[in-house]
Amino acid sequence: FCSGFPTLPTCAARRSQLLATMTAPAMRVAMGLRDYKAQHGKYPETLDSLVPNFIDGIPTDPFANRPFVYMTWANGYFLFLDPGPEAEIEDYDPEVH
Repeated sequence: FCSGFPTLPTCAARRSQLLATMTAPAMRVAMGLRDYKAQHGKYPETLDSLVPNFIDGIPTDPFANRPFVYMTWANGYFLFLDPGPEAEIEDYDPEVH
């Protein structure tokens, strides 16, 4: 992970930077989902329902450079970061996993 970095503090800083890059867009969406549910009593069917009242726009997954995969279920929602080409999101059952 930190090959090429000469010192441990530099490695830790790089790790923190990557974590922030990875989580900041997802956190913006999660906060928008929280606020939407507080106002409407349920999560939206699509992330597009969050724009513009809850978030400015739908961010893209910083690693896949495509929209997040979002799905609702009875007790909440899933927000996937880059599920990869082999993922079968449509068949995911949160009650099983």
